[in-house]
Amino acid sequence: MSCTHCGENRIEYDSAAGHAFCPKCGYVVEESKIVAEVTFGESASGAAILQGAYVGADQRRARTAGPYRRHSSLDSREQTIANGRRQIQALATALRLSDHLMEAAQRYFNLAITNNFIQGRKTQHVIAACLYIVCRTEKTCHMLIDFSDILQVNVFTLGSTFLKLVNTLHLVLPLIDPSIYITRFASMLEFGEETGRVANDAARLCQRMERDWMQTGLLIAARMNNFRRSVKEVIAVVKTADITIKRRIEEFRETPTAKLTVRDFRVVWLEQESDPPSFTRARKAEKNAIDRRQQASSTEHDGNDQIQTNSSQQNNMDDEEIGSDFDDDEIRNIVLSEEEVKIKTQVWMDMNHEYLKEVEAKRKKQEIDRANGIGVRRHKRPRKGKNDDQSVASTPAEAARRLFEERNLSKKINFKILDSLFDNIAGGSIPNTPTSWRDYDPASVSGSGIARSGTPASSRWDDDEEFGDYYDNSYDQSYDQNYEQNYEQNYEQNYEHNYEHNDYYSNDEYYDE
Repeated sequence: MSCTHCGENRIEYDSAAGHAFCPKCGYVVEESKIVAEVTFGESASGAAILQGAYVGADQRRARTAGPYRRHSSLDSREQTIANGRRQIQALATALRLSDHLMEAAQRYFNLAITNNFIQGRKTQHVIAACLYIVCRTEKTCHMLIDFSDILQVNVFTLGSTFLKLVNTLHLVLPLIDPSIYITRFASMLEFGEETGRVANDAARLCQRMERDWMQTGLLIAARMNNFRRSVKEVIAVVKTADITIKRRIEEFRETPTAKLTVRDFRVVWLEQESDPPSFTRARKAEKNAIDRRQQASSTEHDGNDQIQTNSSQQNNMDDEEIGSDFDDDEIRNIVLSEEEVKIKTQVWMDMNHEYLKEVEAKRKKQEIDRANGIGVRRHKRPRKGKNDDQSVASTPAEAARRLFEERNLSKKINFKILDSLFDNIAGGSIPNTPTSWRDYDPASVSGSGIARSGTPASSRWDDDEEFGDYYDNSYDQSYDQNYEQNYEQNYEQNYEHNYEHNDYYSNDEYYDE
């Protein structure tokens, strides 16, 4: 073999890393070379290790350490497998599992590593799921809650990991046969020499329950053999709820098997099968609903007939005391006599004596506090809003005042002068209203009778002041005829414009007049 880069015929090999390189130019001719022979080496501690690197099915090359990386005797995958094997052995020993079950669990754990199932999950959870898969496959008497008790992990967490691992590996597990747990539970309940007999009766009950859609037989089998085991004792062994066992017993009472004696049960095998409890409950609910509807309809018809009969006889009835005579004995027994009313009242008072004392003490305390003015809540009177008065204004001055108060146009308005503007509206004539101070003629309004004080800064402001007086007088006289048009167009366009841009109108003395 020669170098393809420089043509050198001398090639050196690194058997540990599987590389072949040219010593002249340093070109790597081959890397990750796979060899057929198996060689072993020695680690720093003297232990024998396998030479080479592991190439997974999803890997393109072997993972080897470079010249600037720390050399390790085991890669990450091998370390994970070794840790998993060690934890599997510890958990299997605690559960008393055989060696071939541990080997099968190790193979499932290797498959989980290959599918990257362990990433983001605790190794203990994955190991428990692998061991439980083996127990389900081999049909041993171990349950998932046993793994939960040893690892001190929530059983629902282990169940979630178990289901996800089964879906990842595409496994088909056999269904659980409840009879495989009978011997285990029977031995834990300490039946002594009768353990086998109780287990056989419980197994026979489970076979009947399979036909009768039942799931519990151990408690019944114990009582069949004169062993008084309470529900709490069975709960401690089976690890289920007490309401579940009680409900299963009630459902078993409704089956034909429950009517047999102990001797007949052990000899006779009934061919009759019962419906599932859920199906039976649904049938009963439907039947009760139908009966209620039929009863309601019949009661309605009887009530209508009775109403018609009573209405025809009502006019002939005298004003006699209601309840003085009853034909029905049941109704007569409902009504209490005076002596019975006194006795029942006394019984009620004795039973509620403490409560009545508390109520009376609370009432007296409230009266004393009310007399002393303590804790008395004073209800605030609701404020009357500005817009609550919806009456019609009697005069134009009142209407203008309301307008300024509701819209809050300005806080510097002298309402006395505003009221005086409407004094001459009754007998005066309405002159033409100029649209601007430039169209205003001072000679035409010399007799307006409106005087203002103050010294304007220029002749323009004098004209503007007289224009404002004339405009106010014209606005007051034409209020009833064209109020909205003159006010909105003339007042806001001219008066507000001059107020915002002129210093004269910002003087408070102008408005106080």
